[in-house]
Amino acid sequence: MSNICPTCKTFVSINYEKEAKVKEDSLLGALFADVEGNEVRFSTSARITGNCENCGEEMKEATLELDGHFDIDPDKFWSPDSDLNPTKFKIEVDRSERTDSGEGSNGTRMLGVVVSFDLMYDDEYIDTMDVTDEIAASEMSDC
Repeated sequence: MSNICPTCKTFVSINYEKEAKVKEDSLLGALFADVEGNEVRFSTSARITGNCENCGEEMKEATLELDGHFDIDPDKFWSPDSDLNPTKFKIEVDRSERTDSGEGSNGTRMLGVVVSFDLMYDDEYIDTMDVTDEIAASEMSDC
């Protein structure tokens, strides 16, 4: 895929392989968590870009939605001496990385992100879950 870069003013290739440090670069949207029944649900978004191969100018972008839930056993977190406190559940981002499936047999290049979420209760680790979302490079929006 090629485009005219607004900075270089030339016809250039778009580099989709730039490493996205989602957590460190603040490309991850606000993380929301909610305890509902026997689940701790979470949702957030991640922004990925395609950049000019010459100067690095962002030329394409997409916002990917990441959501999921952890199944919990309320009895594990409740005792007669203390009530289950939903505010003690936290979701933290352990790691994140870009994905690139390359061009498949149908010629579609899929780009995305995988994020590893940790479930914590009262600052103690409970579980980890990887969530992935992707988009066809041809469906990304112009910046």
